[in-house]
Amino acid sequence: MLTILLAIMTVFTGIHVALYAKYKSGSYTNFQDVQIGNIDRHDLKKMSHISITGLENVAIFPADTFHVDIEKIGFGEVSLNIEGDSLILRGDSTIKQPNKPDYVRRSNKNVSIYVPSDQIIVVNNSSLQLNGTVAPDKSQSYQFILKNESDIRLNENDWNDSTIKYYRKLNILTGNSCKIELTAHAHIDELNLMLTGTEFTDRNAVINRLAVHSDSLSSLQISGGNLMNLIVTRDH
Repeated sequence: MLTILLAIMTVFTGIHVALYAKYKSGSYTNFQDVQIGNIDRHDLKKMSHISITGLENVAIFPADTFHVDIEKIGFGEVSLNIEGDSLILRGDSTIKQPNKPDYVRRSNKNVSIYVPSDQIIVVNNSSLQLNGTVAPDKSQSYQFILKNESDIRLNENDWNDSTIKYYRKLNILTGNSCKIELTAHAHIDELNLMLTGTEFTDRNAVINRLAVHSDSLSSLQISGGNLMNLIVTRDH
């Protein structure tokens, strides 16, 4: 498992570097498809890679077809560009202050990404919500790399909603100061984590197969039921 995760991380890093270079060179094509009320909808062909940077409120929903909804309300412009089968979304901006250091601000516009299974998703300085399916046989798999204080959380049900949300296989690799938070209504068939300086809590989610490789700076909160199915390796 560790060998596979290391290989995935190497691929992710290469993809991220290539996407950033293309973004800086301006070689992307912009899409402005449909405007529906306060939403800009972008209908796209299936993408294999997604890069998300500087978004405070981004959500991923399982779907059969690929499209992105960007809410018009909120601060910070969100750009959507594609290169081949790669989608790049960016919402960060540099704020200059007199006599103070510049800081990078995330866009707080709601961005919803509707994707088929098996996407490779790079999340950089962003906060992401991942939604599952209500039918086990429709559950999907994703691969994530989190960077620069990003966090990923599974969708939280309303207080009176006990519907189980299903996820097939999630591979998540992280950098420093990232967070992963599951939910009690999540059922995950397989979860593989490779953590660096990351906080992880399962919040009593049901995980059939759990493998974790972590460094000494990471913290893990794992419920008793999931400890029965846990494989852990640590950096020294």
